[in-house]
Amino acid sequence: ALGASEEPNKADQSASAELITLIDGFDGVSARFVQTVVDASLQTLEESSGTLALQRPKFRWRVDVPFAQLIVADGAQLQIYDPDLAQVTVHDIDERLGSTPLTILLGDTEALAAEFAISRTRDGTKQRFVLRPRSEAALFLQVELIFHAQLLEALAIWDSAGQLTRIQFGEMQFDQSINPEQFELTLPAGTDVIRG
Repeated sequence: ALGASEEPNKADQSASAELITLIDGFDGVSARFVQTVVDASLQTLEESSGTLALQRPKFRWRVDVPFAQLIVADGAQLQIYDPDLAQVTVHDIDERLGSTPLTILLGDTEALAAEFAISRTRDGTKQRFVLRPRSEAALFLQVELIFHAQLLEALAIWDSAGQLTRIQFGEMQFDQSINPEQFELTLPAGTDVIRG
């Protein structure tokens, strides 16, 4: 019985170590994305597309279609700018956020194994990692990351309301130097600032 209980633990540790290695190499990234949100009956609620750039600890997520939105993180703050509403919402990035898909991709891997049960499946050069939060207070039920070799191909998040957010990446490049101006948010005069 002891051997049987140790096996999943070893598999869990191996999956965690491999995922951390992949995430650690996931820097200097630019890509296009298509994001789809579906409800519990798999009806599409929303679809959007745009671009992302990541140079730790900075991150830029720009939605082009159907409604413009820009999310910029600089390591200390997360700013969400909605040009149609002429407002920006500012959140502090700190330990209260906990581990989220964003903080994981930004390299917050120290507590990964402690905060998530991690499993992995392989199919040729593809690896699928499933992360299930150990805390019942987590904002999501499960996160899935699919890597093709070193490239993140897709990300899926199941939330507690039964919604699934799928993000498919394309034209991904990594290990490049990204212009720092990409991570600066210049707001037009008159933009409302809301502290989150």
